[in-house]
Amino acid sequence: ELEARNFRVSRATLYNTMRLFIELRLVVRHRFIGQTKYEACYANEDHIHQICTVCGKVTEIESPEIADAIKETKLYRFRKDGFSLYIYGICSRCQAAISRQRNKLLTQKQDKNSQKSK
Repeated sequence: ELEARNFRVSRATLYNTMRLFIELRLVVRHRFIGQTKYEACYANEDHIHQICTVCGKVTEIESPEIADAIKETKLYRFRKDGFSLYIYGICSRCQAAISRQRNKLLTQKQDKNSQKSK
């Protein structure tokens, strides 16, 4: 946004400002596989993220059951402000691509075997 408005600001200023926002709990930093994302923090909302270990896509999901279970958990000498839960796996798009590639390899292998048996 700043660049689009031709507003010059140094990288150090941006990092220092982000560090301040994190300390003031205005922003939450999430470190995912190979990437860092920043998110505005509104009233210490709880977050559940699903992260694809292939493409790195991050999706926020809602799960009242998980949120309720965490809210009901008794913590020893600790006051919970909020929580972030990361669920790692493979998104449907990447899973489809992997399945297509696997099927292609199986078909090629079957074709080679059928040519050898002739």
